[in-house]
Amino acid sequence: MSNDFIICLFGGWCGIHCFVKRNWKKGLLYLFTFGLFGIGWLVDIIIIYNHTKKIQIKNSNNSTIDNLKKEDNFIKKIDFNVAGVTFDNRQNIINKILHEALTNGDISYTYNGLTNKEIIDENCKVHEFEYVNMPTIRLKPSKFEGKDAIEVYISDFDDIDEYMIGYVPKKEIDNVIDFLQIYKNHPEYKVKKDVWLTGGKYKDVVYDDEKEKDVIVTGEDYYGINVILKLYDK
Repeated sequence: MSNDFIICLFGGWCGIHCFVKRNWKKGLLYLFTFGLFGIGWLVDIIIIYNHTKKIQIKNSNNSTIDNLKKEDNFIKKIDFNVAGVTFDNRQNIINKILHEALTNGDISYTYNGLTNKEIIDENCKVHEFEYVNMPTIRLKPSKFEGKDAIEVYISDFDDIDEYMIGYVPKKEIDNVIDFLQIYKNHPEYKVKKDVWLTGGKYKDVVYDDEKEKDVIVTGEDYYGINVILKLYDK
């Protein structure tokens, strides 16, 4: 479950989930009324739970039935965040790929398909390209400052252009080399690559003291790239 759900479940009776979102008045109201006598607390738990399940369902829909069936033949897994994605022009490259995909219809909706009203009702922070699975990656052994490194390349959604986007983290280099060596020695194995986007522009909910209601605020986090490599025995 999400952190928001856990916070609300165990601390919602005293308004902790409201204070986290800087909704001070609602937080104080919950604090002195035991979560509106438990009713408001229960409603918030249900709202946040439904939002969490909705995200999990959308996330799971990105995995095919075939891939799920092959979990029984799972051999090795590596999970890492690409290092160096904030350097040079890499943030602009990621942004360019995403907005071209949105224009071309490869990405069908933004902000998880939620309207501003739904974001306020569910009291959640949502990124513009939430849970987008990037098309593909390529790993290339190289050198960085005289030491062994592995460059990470991603392609656009048309699989035409390729861009160097960062490096495998130092602590994962040996694991990745071992992974690639196993695959080289066993070409009959199958590799599954999931390349998940994190960060970017977002919408969040805060309480506006002057308007005395929840409002949408916008901001921007650095883009990140999470890579999950799985090796299966066909």
